[in-house]
Amino acid sequence: MKQETTQVASTSMRPVWFLAASQGFQALSTAVFTVSVALVAGKTSDFLGLGLILAARTLPTVVVALVGGVAADRWRKKTVAVATLLGTAVVSLLIAAVIPVTGLTGYIHVLALVAGLISAFGAPSLYSLLPAIVAKENNFRANALVRTWRNGGMLAGPVVAGLFAAQWGAASGVAVSAVCAGVGALFIAMLPVTEQARPVRSIRGDLAEAVGFARHTRWFTVMIGFWAVYLALQGGAGGVVQPVVVAQISGDRVWSWMAACLAAGYIAGSVGATRWQMSRHLVTGSVVWVGLSCVPLVAVALTDVVPVWLVASFIAGVGLEVSGVAWGSALQTRVDSDNIGKVSSLDYAVSFGFVPVGYAVFGVVGSVADGRVVLAVSGVVMAVFAVTAGLVSWAQRFDPLPDAPTSDTAAPVG
Repeated sequence: MKQETTQVASTSMRPVWFLAASQGFQALSTAVFTVSVALVAGKTSDFLGLGLILAARTLPTVVVALVGGVAADRWRKKTVAVATLLGTAVVSLLIAAVIPVTGLTGYIHVLALVAGLISAFGAPSLYSLLPAIVAKENNFRANALVRTWRNGGMLAGPVVAGLFAAQWGAASGVAVSAVCAGVGALFIAMLPVTEQARPVRSIRGDLAEAVGFARHTRWFTVMIGFWAVYLALQGGAGGVVQPVVVAQISGDRVWSWMAACLAAGYIAGSVGATRWQMSRHLVTGSVVWVGLSCVPLVAVALTDVVPVWLVASFIAGVGLEVSGVAWGSALQTRVDSDNIGKVSSLDYAVSFGFVPVGYAVFGVVGSVADGRVVLAVSGVVMAVFAVTAGLVSWAQRFDPLPDAPTSDTAAPVG
């Protein structure tokens, strides 16, 4: 059954703020979880254990996100989003209970896989709620506003994880992440979007439609290929090797500071994005800005000066955030509301589908090679790749926005 969305009045900002609050608590949940398991790994130099648990958490994006995209376009987005957030919260509580007993072993990997399955299924529904309530001409700024709240959660996450780890152990942070996911579900439930169901074609037909879009939309196909490779490199080097190297050199607290500075960069990037309307170079801008994420990898590889690491992390956060706002707006303003769930899930599945591979590969590489050398080489490769992709996008004219009708019933921003 496909959902039809009844838009809120154009003067109402309540849906945007509810969605923003939900994103903030979801981000807080994710950040606390990630930092907490990294702190567990740092105490034992467990590169492989950290790599495997992060891989298990993200592996389902390859397949389940596609099915979740179909669900977003045919079922009630709000219901799917609430159910999956609550499911993630329950599994996180189980992980918090098991980690003190088993460490980052097979039991945790299985639970992380279950959490990843649930999260991947609900991600397209969460993503497609924004274009349902905001007019296209305001989409860039709306994305920036929602992501500002999300980044606030990411900024607070490392601090919260560090405080709980110091007082009650890293596993307590995982329990806090579960509570935050539940609060995020509550705000989605409060979102005033009325949805009704009607019959549609088969799931196979929906998936075929998404694939057909990719085949006939060159900018989309080329760019999701770029994201697949780049995010695998960035996730593996930055998410597995970097935290353990930092913990070995300067201790757990410094890694928490770096994560906080990264989140502060996210906030600076998203707040800055609310101040201007990028519309001409969304695709090219997204890949050029993301290249700044290589800066902390190179900094940790070349120097022991902690303030340099912190500044580099902030710079990376700004680049990643402006890139994310631009790419999200590029998709949401180029794909119609009946297909945004399927297309965004295809983007999600391909773009993040190789991240688990990156986690696992860098987990192995970090165990057998010098961590700082791995970070240096990865940083250089990422920088070259981002600049090359930006030049390709510019040369191939991927940026012009296709003509599309604008909803008169969606809520404006500002």
